[in-house]
Amino acid sequence: MAIAEPTPESAQPDDVSIGRQLHDIVVPQLFVLTTGLTALHRREGPRSSDPLVADLVETATKVVDDLRAISRGEAARSADRVSAVMKRLEAETRTVGQMTECAVVLERAGDAPIPPELGLDLVAFAWEAIANALRHGNARHVAIRFLVEDDRLVVRVCDDGAWREPTDAWGSGIRGLERRAARWSGRVDVSGSPEGTRIELCVPRSRIDQRLPPR
Repeated sequence: MAIAEPTPESAQPDDVSIGRQLHDIVVPQLFVLTTGLTALHRREGPRSSDPLVADLVETATKVVDDLRAISRGEAARSADRVSAVMKRLEAETRTVGQMTECAVVLERAGDAPIPPELGLDLVAFAWEAIANALRHGNARHVAIRFLVEDDRLVVRVCDDGAWREPTDAWGSGIRGLERRAARWSGRVDVSGSPEGTRIELCVPRSRIDQRLPPR
């Protein structure tokens, strides 16, 4: 007796597909949020000294754009250079610093083109490291450093959090990042000390160059 195969998402009714739900339910709610934040920013006036609302407007607008692309079956916006990844993170991490007691500092040594898919993975890595530092270590300072070396690309995240155990970092989020790193023949290393925790992603440049789109 034949066993029925699961219906692929593309063949599911529109009212239950993930893309349709994103488009019809999530995007409108975020549009309302973005519109409200924009109105609040205008109400504060151009002389407002608090950039938090402006940063939230920018972030919410990016989220809406990304979700609209995903709901159409397209890839979310990504970066094609290491410097572009850092630029994307700047406003968002600044907002984290304004909403929490944790300062996030971004640094970069060198630059190089990268495949857009790697850009998404680098952003995911940075945010997972930040979330772990806040959630598990109650960190007050997080430093994210991008290092473009001759043979590898390194993203190093160091925090001053008071982690209960070094193994606190090894949750499902880090396991997911390990799988992302494996796609690029890379690795994720986590080390803890009384001064804090370091999470590092290393990807060989040779693998990156193989995946660069033709120019």
